[in-house]
Amino acid sequence: MAGYGATAPVDMFLAKDKTARGPKEDLANLQGKRFVAASEVEVGRRLAVVVIKEMTGGEAIRADRKYEHEVEFQPTHK
Repeated sequence: MAGYGATAPVDMFLAKDKTARGPKEDLANLQGKRFVAASEVEVGRRLAVVVIKEMTGGEAIRADRKYEHEVEFQPTHK
């Protein structure tokens, strides 16, 4: 799926510990992609509704990679 598509890790869509911080590299990798696919979530795991709404709501996304400046981009993925 090089170019227009990407595969996202399912962990990106799961609820995490509120103290977890750090670069949002998974989000940064979606910049410019048109189609994003992920595996199904395991039974009993909770989705991170806020993350999903940020990705699909049409607002600008802020993300960064390790040792790089934060970027802001308009979502193009579905």
